[in-house]
Amino acid sequence: MNYRVFEIIGIITLLLGIGLFCHLAYFFYKKPDSTLDDIKKKKYFYFGGLLSYLVGWILLVVQFYLNPENIEYISNDLSTSVDGLHYFMLYFGVIIFAIFSYLFAGLFFSFYFLKKALGDKTRKVGIFTFVTLGISIITLFIFFEGGAPFLRYPLANRIYFGSYGIRLVTAYIGKSWSPIPSDGWGFTITFYALFILSGALSVLWICDHQLYKKYGQHGLISTCFLIAFPCGIIGARAWYVVGNWEREFANDDWTQIFMISDGGLTIIGGAVFGIIAGVLYMVLIKYKAHRDPYTKMNYLEMIDFIVPTILLAQAVGRWGNFMNNEVHGNAVDISSWEWLPLWIKNNMRYSSAHKGSVLDSSQIYLPLFLIESMLNLLGYFVIEFGARVGLKRLVRYDENNKLKGYSYLPYFVSCDGQGCGLYLIWYGTVRYFLEPLRDTNFNMGVDNNWSEINSLIMIGEGVLLMGLICGWNVFAKKKHISYDISNKINNKDKKENA
Repeated sequence: MNYRVFEIIGIITLLLGIGLFCHLAYFFYKKPDSTLDDIKKKKYFYFGGLLSYLVGWILLVVQFYLNPENIEYISNDLSTSVDGLHYFMLYFGVIIFAIFSYLFAGLFFSFYFLKKALGDKTRKVGIFTFVTLGISIITLFIFFEGGAPFLRYPLANRIYFGSYGIRLVTAYIGKSWSPIPSDGWGFTITFYALFILSGALSVLWICDHQLYKKYGQHGLISTCFLIAFPCGIIGARAWYVVGNWEREFANDDWTQIFMISDGGLTIIGGAVFGIIAGVLYMVLIKYKAHRDPYTKMNYLEMIDFIVPTILLAQAVGRWGNFMNNEVHGNAVDISSWEWLPLWIKNNMRYSSAHKGSVLDSSQIYLPLFLIESMLNLLGYFVIEFGARVGLKRLVRYDENNKLKGYSYLPYFVSCDGQGCGLYLIWYGTVRYFLEPLRDTNFNMGVDNNWSEINSLIMIGEGVLLMGLICGWNVFAKKKHISYDISNKINNKDKKENA
């Protein structure tokens, strides 16, 4: 059978599965008071969508390895064939990925919108949501590794929709294996943008859930997100343009300032502008509009919920740099990086800054995107669970409601509002040590140290901000501290008397 048939049917069934899920999501979104019986009545739609989604993924993999161009490339150019082990990794990976990614979507929606129907099962659903997400990511890596020896590199970095159908294409100059069609009509969506958006939506979801647990209401920061996210994008581009004006924009067409599809966004600028826009909006809502429940919320605590999660968005966003073959280090020997998946190693032999050459199989460009991504993930867990949750438990007060001597340091790090300062210090430190490892083509400023200077400024701002916030908590918020402690005492007395 012609591979085109598998391709067309695969796309249709994949979209059908997504469409059935969206239908269910919209139905239950409009009916938030649904019961478990209502959910069970719709189970055939859900499992029908799952089956369609699964078949779509399988058929798309089948069509890829039936495509005559791919067969010729594998057999002639690579002088090899797809063996049983890699077929197993491909189909095992894609089947498990399809199943668990669909389950994740269903659990995520249920956990987010159907808490009333779930009742006391909500916590279990939340745990299973993270489990299915983890399995989806792991099996996606297995799927990629199964196809890694037979793919063309550099990897495609955008999706084309247009007169030539739906295609994975690359903007990598000098590689014509999958160029963006220059005639006809169509548009492209970059993986760079998808990773940035995915990271931002992850932040929105986590923060919204934290605020729901605290205040019992969803959507408290949705409008704030819609303002802060585009402001962050504008700030990220503005920071990049200012830092690289002399070396990139001064003698170029001014319209290039707005061309962000292939990169050119600084995370530092995005974070600073996004945080400022978000804080200003929330302050205006609280003190200018006087809208409930914003007037009753502890905004310093909200900072702890929101700002550190930016590290998660940055961890996801760095994979966009990987897809664009940018923001890497100098060439290094591959022996220290053999543990990386093959598809990452192969892609790291290409650079958007060195399009005329490709590293041989003994070298790769230092994968700074991966190092920073891992450090950002670590930073979030350190700040969230180490500082905000863990150190808070070490804070003790005496009978006069004053901090005990050994509690000053834990209190300084963990009191309400310190999340912003800790974020600035952590990310500033990470960037300060990673910037010298970059390929100089990706440095900013005429003297290549723009980002290092900004990193030091971030660290200094973080330390200063933590001092100011701690002083505010200790001296201006004594009543707030007393109120928290009296609540704990009263709750304890109630439990003892019950």
